[in-house]
Amino acid sequence: MAAPTRPLDPIVLLHGFGADRSLWRQVIPLLPASRDVIALDLPGHGSEAATAVSSIDAIALDLSDRLEALGVSRAHLVGHSLGGAAVLGLSALGRVAVRSVTLFAPGGLGPEINGGFINGLSSATSAEALDPWLGVMVADRAVLPAGYAAAAFRQMQRTGNAATLAAIAEALFPGGTQGFTLQAALLALTVPTRIVWGRMDRVVPPVHAQTAPGFAAVHLLDGVGHVPPIEVPALAARLITETVLSAG
Repeated sequence: MAAPTRPLDPIVLLHGFGADRSLWRQVIPLLPASRDVIALDLPGHGSEAATAVSSIDAIALDLSDRLEALGVSRAHLVGHSLGGAAVLGLSALGRVAVRSVTLFAPGGLGPEINGGFINGLSSATSAEALDPWLGVMVADRAVLPAGYAAAAFRQMQRTGNAATLAAIAEALFPGGTQGFTLQAALLALTVPTRIVWGRMDRVVPPVHAQTAPGFAAVHLLDGVGHVPPIEVPALAARLITETVLSAG
């Protein structure tokens, strides 16, 4: 009698600061249909707007609790920016067996960050105030659909998470710096690891990619800013898929 087929380990997607799981909207349809894909909102964001956190450890604990509730004990982890930091925090926590790691412009690999962007994103009181900071995210504003700022601001109003975002920003990015480091967590990885950065990133300096250990594949993308999942979704999906498949 043939042994039962085990379900494939899912792909878990984590967005960055000030965004929500819809960041991956263009990427998800391009990922392998054979895999379950789980896009989670970080605490303080989207559907988790009421959950306040003040450290990467707290973010990792919250995410691991939710993954456990979903029955996920093994997963391929993908994170963008703060979500990348969360991936490294989850891997260090050890409650989820990590099968592979794909990081897009991850936080935690250096102290520098665009503090004006963080403050602008968390304190905007209108779509007009938010719009220029959204433009900072990308190398070419044309990739942002018409009305993007208005839609993003409506979402923030709907979730009511402005105060929570401001508190998270103050806790994690004091004085316009990254108040945490995840180099040790990155160095401790023993699974296929890929780091992707846009050369035109104006939020987190792409020079941080130079700190990557030798076992990590590093991709520096020409003409791309801080959010490859929005700017080059097909390439983002391809790199995620290649990392997942390399885990066997």
